[in-house]
Amino acid sequence: MNNATCVAKYEEGDYQCACPAGFIGEHCETAVVSIRIRSEGCDDEGKTSGTCGLAYIYVNGKDHSPHNRGHNVVIVDGETGAVLGSNSFDTHLSSGSAGEELRNYLNNIQGNKIVLVAIGDDGATQGSIAFDALRRLGAKDPFLTEFRSSFALAGYAQSNKTDWITQEQHERYKGPSEFSLTIPLQSRPSAT
Repeated sequence: MNNATCVAKYEEGDYQCACPAGFIGEHCETAVVSIRIRSEGCDDEGKTSGTCGLAYIYVNGKDHSPHNRGHNVVIVDGETGAVLGSNSFDTHLSSGSAGEELRNYLNNIQGNKIVLVAIGDDGATQGSIAFDALRRLGAKDPFLTEFRSSFALAGYAQSNKTDWITQEQHERYKGPSEFSLTIPLQSRPSAT
């Protein structure tokens, strides 16, 4: 399926397929989206040179992160793998409403949406305001609240959670937090 290249094996009727990019499975029947997330705290070893730590959120090899201080968020359609939007919230600032804005933004994401989150530099000052919203996406306690810690999450907005949800976090000086995933895309159920 999906323009796979298949070759016969030694046993009669058996074969193996090499799937094109964007598909997995025995017959290359499952569409996927590739994710790579990296959260750099300001004091992490190996952070991006000349910065106080950036957030990278790659979807199918392209970085969609706003690269701002605080929480960076990218939303991906769980059926098509299309990037639907990105935003950032400066949750490092001691004044303002960035934590509340992040919480409200995350809580308004509904349905078959993959939600990717990474902190750049620091997000500890106001980040705790959004902990319940992050939990709703599949994040797990305990959350690090230390200044300049790193945090990365691949979460899911739909109420029935999946096994690919991933969270990585490190204390100050012990990051960056990073991971890569291949997420199977899910068709929306047809209306009956």
